[in-house]
Amino acid sequence: MRLKDVGEIKSGKSHNTYKAGNVPVYMSGGVVAYIDTVMDEGPAVIVSIRGSIEKQYFVSTGTPFFCGATCVYIKCREDVMDARFLFHALQSARLERFNASSTVPSLPREKLENMVIFVPPLAYQRGVLRTLDSMLRAIKGIEETLQRIGDIGQCEREEVFKLLDRGREPARRQVGAAQMLLSL
Repeated sequence: MRLKDVGEIKSGKSHNTYKAGNVPVYMSGGVVAYIDTVMDEGPAVIVSIRGSIEKQYFVSTGTPFFCGATCVYIKCREDVMDARFLFHALQSARLERFNASSTVPSLPREKLENMVIFVPPLAYQRGVLRTLDSMLRAIKGIEETLQRIGDIGQCEREEVFKLLDRGREPARRQVGAAQMLLSL
């Protein structure tokens, strides 16, 4: 299915004339400002069309946002595509291959609109998202554990790994090492 058939692709616009506020303004490099004007609410996928065209941003349901001039945003048809699924699909699509400029990277809107994407049934999309969420939670847990391990001093870290070496340490010390690791 073509991307333009998955949902409505809307243009961003300049945010310079608005007052400061709490609505995030998305540009090709991410959130660049906060203004007092809402352009739309999520769920939506923001796609950079000038500058960092390899970047996309997901705005969750009910979250107000403003899309800047270097981006477009996509509001998915709820009966066709989950916006989070589209976000992940576009992240793996390597949109930079559509670059049409030799100076500032540029993604022609026509190429984006006519890009063919795989649209599985909604139940499949939601299953994929549950799996991704589970994987991301596991990765976050691993990162937190590594951070806690990194916070342990070098001497303490060496001691933990010495205690884990079952070939050289008595069993009573191995239990202490396991308890130490579990307390991280």
